[in-house]
Amino acid sequence: MGGLLAKIKGARGVEWIAILAGLAIAVLLMARPAGDAGGATDLEARLARALSSIDGAGRVQVVINQEDVIAAFGQSAQPRIIGVLVVAEGADDLKVALELMRAVQALTGAERTAIEVMKMGKER
Repeated sequence: MGGLLAKIKGARGVEWIAILAGLAIAVLLMARPAGDAGGATDLEARLARALSSIDGAGRVQVVINQEDVIAAFGQSAQPRIIGVLVVAEGADDLKVALELMRAVQALTGAERTAIEVMKMGKER
């Protein structure tokens, strides 16, 4: 442990960037909800089911990026949605892609600029 601390104290420029990047990744990995092993959250699963019922959408997968909001005086606060990725078989049809985007915005309240709709690739 002492050797690691000595290396950190002697780190310069690029080394500090690498150290900070490693710490950021560790924090992000630890911030995942308990019991979530990369599977869809309840909100993601519900949204994917709803979106897949849109005519022409086909199979749909949804990933939601949320930011925890700290509330004052111990009040509970809902996480703020900062990004939504929708991957759908029918997303190459502009009309379908726009309908998916509008539905995500209506159901999540996410800004239009925070929603990406992409065509689902073929499975290998």
